[in-house]
Amino acid sequence: MRRLSFFCITAVPLLAVFAGVMLYPQMLWSDSLRLMTNLEYRVNNNKITDKTTGVTRKVDNKLFWQIYNLDMQKELFPNLTLNGGGVFEENKIDTKVDGDDSDRKETAIRPYIDLQLNSPLLKATTGYHKNELKLSGSELETSRRFTKEYIGSAAWKPVELPKVDFYYSHFLRYNKPNSTEQKIDKESDVYQLESRYDYQKYQFDYSHTTSKDHDRVTGFETTSDTDIGIVRYNDSFQQGKFTLGGGVRIKRDQIKFSGSGDRLVPTPITGSPFYNLDDPPPATSNNIDDFITNQPLSNVNLLQSGASQLSFGLDFRAAEELDTIYVYLAPDSPLNNQASSSEVDSIKDLYSWSVFVSDDQMNWTRQAITHNKFEVFENRFEISFLPVKAPFVKIAVTPLPTLLLPGKEILLSNLRSFRTLPPDTSKFTTTDWKTDMTLNWKMSERTSSGYDFFYREETSDPFDDKRTLLSLGTRLTHKINHIFDTNLRLSHIAVTERGEADRTGYVLSSSLMADYLETFSQSLTYSFTRQDDDDDGTGTTNALLLRNNLYLYEGWSMVFDTGYTWQNPVYGEDSNRTFVRVDNSIIPNQWMNFTLYYEISWTDTDGRKKRREETRRLIASWVPLASLSLNADVLMTDNSGKDDYSSTVQQYSVNWSPFRDGTLQFSLSYNVLDDNQNDDTWVISPMASWQINKQSLLTCDYSVGERDGQREKNEFDTLRMTLRIFY
Repeated sequence: MRRLSFFCITAVPLLAVFAGVMLYPQMLWSDSLRLMTNLEYRVNNNKITDKTTGVTRKVDNKLFWQIYNLDMQKELFPNLTLNGGGVFEENKIDTKVDGDDSDRKETAIRPYIDLQLNSPLLKATTGYHKNELKLSGSELETSRRFTKEYIGSAAWKPVELPKVDFYYSHFLRYNKPNSTEQKIDKESDVYQLESRYDYQKYQFDYSHTTSKDHDRVTGFETTSDTDIGIVRYNDSFQQGKFTLGGGVRIKRDQIKFSGSGDRLVPTPITGSPFYNLDDPPPATSNNIDDFITNQPLSNVNLLQSGASQLSFGLDFRAAEELDTIYVYLAPDSPLNNQASSSEVDSIKDLYSWSVFVSDDQMNWTRQAITHNKFEVFENRFEISFLPVKAPFVKIAVTPLPTLLLPGKEILLSNLRSFRTLPPDTSKFTTTDWKTDMTLNWKMSERTSSGYDFFYREETSDPFDDKRTLLSLGTRLTHKINHIFDTNLRLSHIAVTERGEADRTGYVLSSSLMADYLETFSQSLTYSFTRQDDDDDGTGTTNALLLRNNLYLYEGWSMVFDTGYTWQNPVYGEDSNRTFVRVDNSIIPNQWMNFTLYYEISWTDTDGRKKRREETRRLIASWVPLASLSLNADVLMTDNSGKDDYSSTVQQYSVNWSPFRDGTLQFSLSYNVLDDNQNDDTWVISPMASWQINKQSLLTCDYSVGERDGQREKNEFDTLRMTLRIFY
């Protein structure tokens, strides 16, 4: 019945179009035709010397990459449009390692057809998309992967009535392997219904999503139903003196399982990612500041020669039950050097993974891995380990050398955590509801205040888990006079979880701002944070920051900051930090621009050597002619204490366009990285770009350089030529 309803949605409209074409051949004439061709030829040579053994290896590769894209559009009837086309892509790489030749070729064909109805009241779409990928090579068994997707959607937007959107997708993923053990055959169905209605000061939203995943090889099937209901209210009173806003959101998820397979459900808390690019074995001891947070995981590269073991993981803030982590990789595209999922699949078995858990992010315990694989269709590693309950989990791995996939990178995208339910579980249900309210009160022309309330409750069945969060906050803003302003904010957070100790927190922040002159202003901010845990104790953090904004002369502005922080954390040693920061922006005329930045900080931690971190940076640009520009960027860092590290990064570039229309452009860049850890790099890169006509662009660039690391030295050069044709 599911297959019948699916073909009614997708096949019938397409058959109707086919019949119309047979009756009216003039419908074949396209109203819009777009062609795009991208041809790239790349030659890369590497001379890699192992500093320990003195052995030198030569790795050369040639790449020819071609893309042909065709898009057509035909208006069949008023408001009815047929779109179609496809992409042909072929990537061929010839590699020579110490005289031994090998090759690999990846070919993809992606046709599509869509039928769109576009009217003021009703919009609808139905379509078919296919992707066929073939991978072959001298050292690979030929393999083929296929995806097919049938889609249908409708959007009804009446006047003064609820808006309704419907979406349906039938997605097939399968391959043609050389053995039955590698067979993949999966199908997914997604039904989605959304509705929204605005009535006076109220807003009503409702959505329902049903997802069905069926593994035809094992017979395992998962069906998930998600319902979300939202009601919001906003109003003002007494001519805007009071404003009130709030709402309620209820979400219910139910997952049903049938057949034999892992019953995975996401962890209630997703966790915040962190990483450490130098985490050598055994990786059982760290300092908290070893890890980088609030930075994208795309900074982590799993394919780099001579790199030491690195790690990445999730911080859940509180103990969380889990046993599986999905490591998603960044997608490959013509704009990056990311390896494709097929290329990663060819080297996946060479990685050696380790999983660690911790209560304090400093002392780690290895967790035995029970299963790991690479899911080529989803472009992710799936790593399972013994069940554990911990606030921190990290995965350690040593990147593979680049000679396996010359010129490529394997960058991370994001992490997702799961826990596995017992094998006899047939249904898992979670309910998450939250309510919030905000009240703002304009007490006078100089004084205003606000109050916040937020409550969230999560429950699950059959485990009878329950977690609640209550947040209360108040804020006050007052203008003392035409010079001084002040504001104050106080908030309280309480978290309870069945079977766990209660956690509470308090945050206080206060600031005083002063505008003495049009050219000089200051702000002084103090913040205090307190965290209480019934099991682990109390932690506090205090911070004081003074900011000065100065406009010294026309074209010269400066920001001068100084601050002091002292903290007594729940985990780890007490510490204090003092810093000074100066940021100058100088624009002497319309042709020049300078930025000068300097920051120095001192950190004193109990039981450790005092640490000093210093950063200096100069950015300069000069445009002497409309066709000529010069740029320089010099960054110097100097850290002493636990890690005595210093580095200098220099980037210089010249850009020249000899003709006013900019059809011909030349550039030359020179980059240098020099540090005291025997990791030095220099690269020179000339480039030329010629806009042959409105439809054609020819680009040629060359790079030559040297990367001198602790373990190996790599002398390299790369020539790349690209031709793009648009029609």
